[in-house]
Order: sequence, then C-alpha cells, then structure tokens
Amino acid sequence: MSLLQIVLRSLRQHMLSTVITAFSIALASGLLMSVWVVKDQARASFTGVDSGFDGVFGARGSKLQLVLNSIFHLEASPGNLSWEQYGLISDDPRVATAVPIAVGDNYRGYRLVGVTTNLFEIEYREGKKYAVRDGYLFNPKKKQAVLGSYVAERLSRKVGDTFHPYHGLIFDENKQHPETYVVSGILEPSNTPADRVIWIPIAGLQNMAGHNAETATDVSAVLAKLRGKRSGMMMNQEFNLQGDVMTFAWPIADTMSKLFNKIAPVEMVLRAVAFLVALVAAGSILASIYNSMNERRREIAILRALGARRSTIFTVVVLEASGIAALGALVLNPNRAIPDGSEFLTVQESFLKALHPQLKWLYRIGAFLAFIGTLYGAFEVYYRVVAEGVRSVFPRLAASRPLENLRPIVIFSCFLGGLALVWLPREIAGNVLGRLTFTSVISGGAASSGIWCFAMLWADHVRLPPALRMSWKLKLAAVLAGTVMVGLGVRVIVSYFQSS
Repeated sequence: MSLLQIVLRSLRQHMLSTVITAFSIALASGLLMSVWVVKDQARASFTGVDSGFDGVFGARGSKLQLVLNSIFHLEASPGNLSWEQYGLISDDPRVATAVPIAVGDNYRGYRLVGVTTNLFEIEYREGKKYAVRDGYLFNPKKKQAVLGSYVAERLSRKVGDTFHPYHGLIFDENKQHPETYVVSGILEPSNTPADRVIWIPIAGLQNMAGHNAETATDVSAVLAKLRGKRSGMMMNQEFNLQGDVMTFAWPIADTMSKLFNKIAPVEMVLRAVAFLVALVAAGSILASIYNSMNERRREIAILRALGARRSTIFTVVVLEASGIAALGALVLNPNRAIPDGSEFLTVQESFLKALHPQLKWLYRIGAFLAFIGTLYGAFEVYYRVVAEGVRSVFPRLAASRPLENLRPIVIFSCFLGGLALVWLPREIAGNVLGRLTFTSVISGGAASSGIWCFAMLWADHVRLPPALRMSWKLKLAAVLAGTVMVGLGVRVIVSYFQSS
C-alpha cells in the first residue's frame, strides 16, 4: 500500500475531525484577513478620498468638521460663506477650479447637496469623472436631481420618479418641503461618498421654501482644485495663520489623518483582535494535531509493528496535515480570495449569504464558538507542553508538587505576553503584520528551533539509557541543524531590529 493510499484512508476514517479542522483553518484565516482588511481599508477610505480636490474653504472652525461635511457628507456644516466670498476664491489666480456646495436638506435620510455642474467635470480619481449611468445631468434652472448609485438602489428610484425634500440633515416626516423634484439621472458607481447623496442645482437648495431669505445666496463650503502645491502653502498661511474670516482645510489627506489620531484606541483594539485570531488559528491546528496523535497511538504502533519506519510515519503525518490545510484553502476560496476594497465581509459569509441571507448568523455563531473553543484548547495544550517540559528537566520538582498548579501560571503568562505585544510601541513592533512578525521572530522562529535541537541532545545524554540514545549520525545532524537555525535566527532578529 502506498503512502498516498494510507493518507487518503486515514482522512476518510477521521472524516469528522478532518472536516472540522479544515473549516477551522478556513475560518481562522478568513477572520484574520478580514481584521487586517477592515483596518487598512477604513484608513484608506478616509485618507485616500479627496473627490479630486486639493482643499476646502469654509467658515471659521474645525478643519476636520469642514472636510467631513463637504467631502464625506457626514458632519453638520460649521457655518456658511457668502456668495461674494465664493467669488473671491473662484477669481483667485492660485485656484484652478472652485465648486460651491450647499447642504441642509435630505430625502429619507440621504443628503441633498446643492452644487454647480462643474463638479462633474472634475476627475475624482485619475482618469475618472462622475458620469450619469441612466438619464442625464440636471438642468441648473429646473427642479431636477441626480441620485448617487447607492441612494437609487436603497430607495428603489429610477429616472422620472418624483420626490419632496425634507428640511434638515436628519429625516423628519413633519418637515417636508412643498417643492417637487424629478430624478433626471443616476450616477455610475464610483465607490466614493458621492454615491450616497442626492445632487441638485445649488440655486434650488438655496431658495428652498422655509429657508432664510437673507442667507439665500450663502454656500456651505467651496471645494478648490489648486494650480500647485505652492499655492496651497501660500493660501494656508494667508487664511489659517494670518486671517480670521475663513478656514482652509489643506491638504485633505492630512486633515483626515487627525481623525485616526483621535480614534487610535479603536485601531489598537483591531490589532488585538488580529493577534487573538492568529492565536486561535495556531491553537486550533495545534490542538487538532495533538488530539489526533493521542487518538492514533495504537494505529501508529501497529504500523511500526508491521515494519513501517519512523520516516514513513513522519511522512504520513506531514502529508495528512498538508491535505487538511489544502482543504481549508479550498473552503476559503479556490482563488484564495480575501475581502478587497470596500467589501468587509469574509468570503465564507458571502458564500453562505448567497445560499440564504439568514445563514450569516450560522457563520457568526460558528465564529464565536470556534474562538471560545479553540482558545480553551490552546491553553490546555500550552499547559501540557509546559508540564511535560518541567517533568523532564526538573523531575524532583514534578514529584514533589502536582503539575496541575502550573495551569493558572501558564494562562496568566499567556495573558501577560499577549497584552505586552498589543501595547508594544509602534517604533518597535509597527503595525499588525509587524507585531505578528515580531512574535514569530522572537518566540517561534528559527533561533528557538535551533535551541530546541541542542535541548534534545542534552535530554538524550542525561535522561535516556545508553541503549536508547541517538546514534552519532543523528547527534551530528542535530548539532548541524541547531547551529544553522540559531545562526539564521540571530541574523533575522538583528535584521528585523535594524529595519525597525
């Protein structure tokens, strides 16, 4: 019987544990990748979006609030600028294009943004402009509206439909305006905040019934595309440092980075989650292999009695573990796909939702149970590994005290180690990937494996009788392996800290 046949029969014989382990690998890998992608894409979504503009002019106040209101359509307007101030900005030779916007109304919770048609001439991303997918662009002199793709989908609106706007940024059915707007077009999806708003002529929003007639010509902000970086530096000095009339938020990406400085604790929580997910994945695989070996002692003994060599048994175990890992990769996706762009759901959840929307709860409950179960199993394995080590190295201590007392010590040390890793300074450990690299380099890399080789030589010489000790060939191989791995480990550690 070939090794491959032995492996396949073993997998079939332990079908339940094989399937559970494969799904655990897929689940843990998907969760880990999802945590990384959520954190990175959240930062990229805010710091990488400027809608094609270099800066934003607004009333005196917070730059962050100004950018959130005018670019991301999230905050309330800090105040208004007069139409004359917009004219001064538009006529400034340092400004290539100026687009005024006005906010203050909504429809079913989605903002109405009054704007001039030159907004749709700006490239919101290199080589891409806002384009109307269905219908046509609104006429500035008519009560027409262009819906963002997300708004049209959520509200099930199409070209030719009519609606009444509501006063304020928060939907209140008692504050309906009498004006009737017609949907003239729907934008193509752009994966920007523009997809989530309703665009109307700026004059229509300024003169909406119920608005203050004295401020009918005011604008909420002015989006500016500058002629160069030098222009931005000059205008920042003029309006922010010397003036006290307007605020100039420039550059937009730097302004948004302040938001992430404020929510740094949330990012730290995501890092902790990523670290715990990595532990869950490692613990799940380790616990599965450990339990499998315990259950198959008799099977391995029979193979040995039939003449199978140690190398043969080792090869079977490696092939079987590789087969389970391959199954986990297939469960995740044939293309090893992970969440990308603005898609935050894991591939597994998307697959289940395609079968039935309510199956997502099965996925989430499974993720929670897998997390709790594998965490418990991992601590059990850690305890047993430490206990076996203490029994081998300190037999007198093991004989005088019950090793069960080691359990709380092991759990507490794991907790302290994980907490220390989470709170490491960024300059030492870097981002989430850097922290995992730091952990593997220090505690699980080649250096520790090399030290383990020397520990085996010591245990072989001190603890085993002469008849059971390794041959000189195995000792030489262990010395060579230990020397090479320790050398490589030290080199990796030195390179890691030099690059940090």
